[in-house]
Amino acid sequence: MTAQMFVKPLNIRNQTDYYGIGYINFDNREIKIEDLTGSIYYNEKVVPATIIDLNTGETINVYVRYRIFDDKFEVNPHYDSDKIVYLDRSDQYSLIMNGKEFIFSYILPTKINGVNNGYLLTLLKSDKVKLYKRMSQKINQKVKDEYGQARTVEMHLVNNSHYFVEINNNLVEIIPHKKEAYKAFPDHQKELETYIKKEKLKFKDEEEDLKALVNYYISL
Repeated sequence: MTAQMFVKPLNIRNQTDYYGIGYINFDNREIKIEDLTGSIYYNEKVVPATIIDLNTGETINVYVRYRIFDDKFEVNPHYDSDKIVYLDRSDQYSLIMNGKEFIFSYILPTKINGVNNGYLLTLLKSDKVKLYKRMSQKINQKVKDEYGQARTVEMHLVNNSHYFVEINNNLVEIIPHKKEAYKAFPDHQKELETYIKKEKLKFKDEEEDLKALVNYYISL
């Protein structure tokens, strides 16, 4: 059943006035997004998406933008709506955006920006194994002194990616490196190591090479 009402069926929190849509909270202070070099968004414009309540199977069609920096989904009831709410960061919901699935996990095996939770982008899914990507950002600050002018601080966003495989309900970080990636799997490590060498996987394209490795694991 597709929900007709926007907020009621799903637990979406109205935080329209919290910090404001043009700000982020960094180092216990408000930072204007326009003062940053780089974008906090995965998708710059809102796109159609479906939010799924995994407890009830209920769905709702909305428009969303994913904020990598603070790991939130901005949700709009309509494309041109000025009403911004944030989806609760909960494993009760999954979200489909541009054909891509996002889920939320409370049990990440490694801390990212100080927490063991966050949204995971599903890169590959089978009955045997799932491959996920967790995106994150940090701010690098650079003090700039110019003669005769006030000191300024330049703030640059730095993008990072962590990858995880889920096998038998166990989530393990997989390192996109030719000498590390095969170690994330509980079995067939020798075959996977040989495959990496044979196919000359360098993991320069992290996603594609990890997907190739996981697909090979599925075939074993």
